Amino acid sequence: MVQNMSFYRTVTRYVLFCMLVLLALPFTALPAAAATRSGSPDFAKIDAFVQAEMQANRIPGVALGIVHGDQVVHLQGFGAADTTGRAISPRTPFVIASLTKSFTALAIMQLVEAGKMELDAPVQRYLSWFRVADSAASARITVRQLLNQTSGIPEANSATGSTTVEQQVRDLSTVALDRPVGTGYEYANANYDTLGLIVQTVSGESYEAYIQQHIFAPLAMHHSFASEQQAMQDGLAQGYNWAFGIPYPTHDYRPNLLPAGFLISSAEDMSHYLIAQMNGGRYSSVSVLSPSGIATLHAPAIAVDASGSSYGMGWINLSAQDSGIATPLLWHNGDTNSFHADMFIEPKEHWGAIILINATANNMLAASALQHVFAGVVNMLVGREPPVAGLSLSTLYLIVDSVIVVVSVLVLLSALRLPWWYKKMKNRPQHRLRRGILPLLWELVLPVILLIGFPMLIGAPWHVLLLTLADISYWLLATLAVLVITGIVRVVLTVRVLRRKETGLPIVAPSPSQSLT
Repeated sequence: MVQNMSFYRTVTRYVLFCMLVLLALPFTALPAAAATRSGSPDFAKIDAFVQAEMQANRIPGVALGIVHGDQVVHLQGFGAADTTGRAISPRTPFVIASLTKSFTALAIMQLVEAGKMELDAPVQRYLSWFRVADSAASARITVRQLLNQTSGIPEANSATGSTTVEQQVRDLSTVALDRPVGTGYEYANANYDTLGLIVQTVSGESYEAYIQQHIFAPLAMHHSFASEQQAMQDGLAQGYNWAFGIPYPTHDYRPNLLPAGFLISSAEDMSHYLIAQMNGGRYSSVSVLSPSGIATLHAPAIAVDASGSSYGMGWINLSAQDSGIATPLLWHNGDTNSFHADMFIEPKEHWGAIILINATANNMLAASALQHVFAGVVNMLVGREPPVAGLSLSTLYLIVDSVIVVVSVLVLLSALRLPWWYKKMKNRPQHRLRRGILPLLWELVLPVILLIGFPMLIGAPWHVLLLTLADISYWLLATLAVLVITGIVRVVLTVRVLRRKETGLPIVAPSPSQSLT
C-alpha cells in the first residue's frame, strides 16, 4: 500500500512540475537591448547575423532587401525555397501577409487623388449593400475608419470562412460591433477586405487587376502577384509551419482575404515599393501617389498602446519606446500560417528594409525567434548591435519536447498500471476508497483545471491556441483525454470492487488490454 501511494505521489509531482514548466515557456523573457555602437551598416555582418539566426532557429529561408534614400543598397537570399533545396534569391516570391494592407490603402488613396472617392464618405456610398448587425452603425462607418481600423468590427468575428472577398464582406451582416464606430482601435482583416471591394467598385477593375496595373507595374515589381497560380509559375517559395520545433511544409493561401493579407512579392520588388513610400510616392521616374497622399497614409491616426505607438493606414508608427532603437519607426509585419514578413522605414536616417521568411510566426514559440531577425537588422542598420537573443527556438523546443516526453510517459504509465492497481485494491478492501480517490485528483481534477486555466494563462481561447500553438495544444488535449479516460476507468473499477464486495462475488482483474476499453 505504501509503495503504491508513493508511486502516485511521485507521478503527481512530476506531472505538475512538467506542466508548470510547459506552461511557463511561452512567457520566456524578451531579450534586453544591446549597447549601441557607431559606424555605417556592415552588410556582410548583417548577412552573417541572419544566417546565424536561421541556423539557431531552423528557419528554412529568408530574403532581405535594404534601401537607403532612393536606392536599393543590399539584396540577399538565404536558405531553401522548398523541399528540393532550391536556393532563395531576392527575386523569389513570398506571401507578404498583412504587408498587403498598405497596398490596399495605397490603392484607396490613388482613387481619392483621382477624385473618384472620399476618405470620409460612408462605406455604403460605394457598397450600398454593406451591413453589420447594427443597421444604424453600418451607415456611419466611413472609408477612413476602415483604413484606420476604427470601424468597431471585431477581428474575432471578421473571418467567416467564405471563399470570396465579396461573400466574406457580406457575411459581416450578422457581426456585432464590439465598440461604437470610430471610438477605438481594433485590428481586423475585415476592414481591409471591405476596402478591397471598394477598390473594385470605384475603379471598375478587379482588385487583382488594379494592383497589378497601378502599383506593381509602375514600380517595376516584376515578381509580385495577386494570384497564387501565377506566383507558383514564377517560383513561389514553399511556406512552413512548426511541429515540436521542426518546420514542415504547409499550404495556406486564402483568396477571400486577398486585400487584407495575401498579395505575393519578392525582396527586390518590395525594395522598390519601400523607395516609393520613402520618397513621396516616387520610384525612379514614376510616381504612384503625391507626397501629401503618402503623408496621409503614414500619419498616426489612433493609439494602439499606452507607449505612444499608433496605427495609420496600413502602417504602424512605432514609438521610440516600442521600436527598440530609441527612435520612431514606420513598420508593419504580417503572418499567414506559412509565411512571415516585416517591413520598416527609419525616417531619421532614411533607411528601409524588407524581411521575408517562408515560415510562420503565428506559432507562439516561434514568434520571438522570427521577430529577433527583424530586431537585429533594424538595430544594425542604425549603428547598434543586435539585441541579445533569448533561448533559440531549437533550444526552447528541446525543453518543450523533453517535457512532453516525460509527461506522456508518466500518463501512459499510469494508464498501463491500472490492472496492477486494481489487483491491489481488490485484495486490500480496507484501503480501496483511498486507493480510488487519490489518483482521481490528477486524472479528473487536473484536466479540468488545465482545460480552463491553460487558455487563461496564455491569454487566448482554445480555438486560437489550436492555430497559434497547435503542436503543444493538440498534444495537451490528447494527454488530458488519456488522463480523463484513465480516471473514468478507475471509477468504473472502483465501483465494481465495491459492488462485488457487497454481494460476495469474486472479483476478476482486467488484463492490460482491457484497462482502457
